[in-house]
Amino acid sequence: MELTEAGRTRWLAAMELRGQADTVSRARWAVPTCRSRLTTVRQPLEDMAAETARLLDERIHGTHTEAASVVFDPELVVRESA
Repeated sequence: MELTEAGRTRWLAAMELRGQADTVSRARWAVPTCRSRLTTVRQPLEDMAAETARLLDERIHGTHTEAASVVFDPELVVRESA
């Protein structure tokens, strides 16, 4: 299946919304001319999901009603493109 540039752009945007844009296999599929292994940033998705669930539970039960700001440490995955 051949994607147009517009199709690739829409596909990458959809992957970003799902938090999946940082995977190398998806990036290679979206940019087939790239032959090197891409350096990426790995997001701590499981930690982010767990914290989101915890904050939502606190909000539902009224134990935490103020807005919260949480910072997570991403991991730089250095590969050949660095």
